[in-house]
Amino acid sequence: MKKLYKLFLAMFLILFFISCATTSKSTQSGVLVGEDTGEIGVINNWKNPDFKGGKTTKIVAEGFASSDNRGEANAIDRALESAKRNAVEQAVGSIVNGTTLVENSRLISSKIYENTTGYISSYKVLSITKSSSVWYAKIEAVVGVDMLQDNLQAMGILLDRKNMPLIVMLVTDDNGELSDAFNVELEKNMSDKGFKFVSASSLRSVVRSENISYSDNSSSTVKK
Repeated sequence: MKKLYKLFLAMFLILFFISCATTSKSTQSGVLVGEDTGEIGVINNWKNPDFKGGKTTKIVAEGFASSDNRGEANAIDRALESAKRNAVEQAVGSIVNGTTLVENSRLISSKIYENTTGYISSYKVLSITKSSSVWYAKIEAVVGVDMLQDNLQAMGILLDRKNMPLIVMLVTDDNGELSDAFNVELEKNMSDKGFKFVSASSLRSVVRSENISYSDNSSSTVKK
C-alpha cells in the first residue's frame, strides 16, 4: 500500500511540474505569462547567470512602455528593458564626461546600450505600475562598472587609468605669474580626454603656505 502511495505521489509531482513548465513562459526580463489563463506575473529578483563579475554599483532607474497589440506582458517587459537601459546609461554617465558622451553617442549606443542585460548582474523590481495605456517599471540594478570601463577603453572612448598619476598644469605669463585662464582651458581640454588634475589654485595655496619655490624649464625662478 505504501509503495502504491509513493508511486501515486511521484506521478502527481511529475505531472505538476510538467504542467507548470507548459502553462507559462518567461520573457528576457522575467515577465511570466500563463499560456492558458493569460495571467501575468513578474520575477521580483532577477539574476544574470552569464554575468562575468568585477566591480559593480547599485543604481535605481525607471523605464516605461506603451501597451499595444503585442499585449500587456510585452509592454511590461519593454518597460523593464527600458529601466535596465537607463540604469546602464547612468553608470556610463558616471564614468565618461558629458562632452565625450555626446561625441560618441552613436558608438556607445550600438556597442553598449543595445546589450544592456550583459552589464547587469542582477536587479530587484521596486514597482510596476500602469497609468492610462503606459506601463512604468522601477528597478534597483547592480551594474558592472569594471565591464563598462573595459569595453569603453577597448572602444577608445576611455583612457586606461591604471597607474595613471594626477597631473599638475602650471603655465606662466611673461611676468612669471600663473596664467589661470590658460590653465583652466588646457585642463578642461585634457580632462575631456580622461586625464585627472590637481587644480592650480590648490597647488598654489600649498606652495605659499609652505614657502616653496619652483622653476620653469629655463630654470628661472617663478614668483610664488
